[in-house]
Amino acid sequence: MSFGRDDHYSTEETMMAFARSMCLQQAADEQTTCDCHDGACDEATGEGLHSSLCLVSGLGTVAVPVRANARSGGRSHTAVLKMYLTDSYDGHFVLFEHTSGPADYSGFFGSARIDQEGMATLFE
Repeated sequence: MSFGRDDHYSTEETMMAFARSMCLQQAADEQTTCDCHDGACDEATGEGLHSSLCLVSGLGTVAVPVRANARSGGRSHTAVLKMYLTDSYDGHFVLFEHTSGPADYSGFFGSARIDQEGMATLFE
């Protein structure tokens, strides 16, 4: 799951609740400076943007690369949240606008295609 700070379409409270309900783990390679609870965990910059990544309360962390970190119904799967900072665009569009967003998602889904078990991997 991608999580862009400063998403004006899906609130941070909604994204955090969804991540917790899906029992995701958060990619631990991120530079975090605060813990997020139910709402923004840091002050916005003068431009109204958040300046740091945070750890979402209630989620465990997992080291990257991440593959088969969860089990459900007797099967393994990859269940991970990756948080992104934005600079001049709405965080809702990190998948398309962030410098690493397109490559992260291409790598994630592409890895499932070539993996013998069809298991996706989140790379650094």
